[in-house]
Amino acid sequence: MRRSAVSLLLFALTRPASAQPASEPAPDTVEPAAAEQAAAEPTPAAPEPEPGPVPSSAAPAPPAPVETAPPAPAPPPPTAPAVALTPEPAHAPPVPPEREAERAPAAAPAERDFGLELDLSLNARLGEQGSYSEDRGYGALYGVGAWLRAAASVELGLELTRTELGEVENARSPNLIWAEYGVTSLWFGGRFEPWRSNDLGLFVALRVGYGLQDVSARGVQQEPGGLAPAGSFSCSQTGGGGIAFGGGAGAALFLGPHVQLVGRLDATAHRLTSDRLGSCAPGIGSVTSLGVGLGLAYGFETS
Repeated sequence: MRRSAVSLLLFALTRPASAQPASEPAPDTVEPAAAEQAAAEPTPAAPEPEPGPVPSSAAPAPPAPVETAPPAPAPPPPTAPAVALTPEPAHAPPVPPEREAERAPAAAPAERDFGLELDLSLNARLGEQGSYSEDRGYGALYGVGAWLRAAASVELGLELTRTELGEVENARSPNLIWAEYGVTSLWFGGRFEPWRSNDLGLFVALRVGYGLQDVSARGVQQEPGGLAPAGSFSCSQTGGGGIAFGGGAGAALFLGPHVQLVGRLDATAHRLTSDRLGSCAPGIGSVTSLGVGLGLAYGFETS
């Protein structure tokens, strides 16, 4: 009896210990159930944290787009007419920039060191010779000159000119005469060039020289006394020279690095004799002339 009571007591003590592990859920099953219970229960309000970047997983879903009518299709742009493109040649120059750099001005032609010049002018003698009934005081002028540069814009030179002083006629009896006068002059002068560009140069000139006149005459002359009949004659004579002065201005057009076309306007005064030249005819006396003409010059550069 006593042994069975002890056995019952031991059975009663051991049964709760053995049954407890069977009634308790396994750890693997308890944790999900607890997680679901924690998600179902409302969490107590917590203080709002400071605003920060919202994770993409917790961001609210965007609102559904509102359905609108599709926009009307835009009209197609106007098509430009097709233009055939002309192929550019391979040797075409590059397109210049919008604003080209200004070109440097061309250098003026170099001043010649030595030059030769040929001149042709029309000469007009001022005034008339009162001892003749007819006086035509115009003619041509021919000249040649050599010029040497002495300083900047200054040239010194020698010129040899032949000037036709015109024709005179005396038709009164008893002597009839037709005469042509001229003067050959040797000049020493200078030219000063106050202005010069790439194509043109202006100059003024002064000169001094010596002139020797000449006359060619023909006619009928009555011998002194009137006893012998008048006889015809023809003669030429040179002499009766004198000092001469001249001045003028001109322009030189540069046709090339060495060639110049020279325009001149000159005034000259010759102090000549009016005495008879030998046995031919009286001299023309002092004369003043104006001349205008052109010249062709060729320059040499020694430097």
